[in-house]
Amino acid sequence: MFKVLKDAIVGNVPFYILMSVSVILLVISFFLPPTGEINSSVMAGIGELFAWGGLWAVIKAIDKGTKATIQHGQTSITVNDEEAQD
Repeated sequence: MFKVLKDAIVGNVPFYILMSVSVILLVISFFLPPTGEINSSVMAGIGELFAWGGLWAVIKAIDKGTKATIQHGQTSITVNDEEAQD
């Protein structure tokens, strides 16, 4: 699993841009009023930016033909599963 993530993230410029913006947003939130408190809107924004970065990594993995399975609760999504294709 780590190799799949590494292959999808290494050289993925949009992922690094979105990750950098998220970290900058988090750091700036410490200095803006109220000082030292992270607002829930900042956390929501960071989550959305990371989600877009993760989506971009999944798109890159699909382009490379990598097989991946994403599972959350009862939902499971498999990308590039040769057995399921006609």
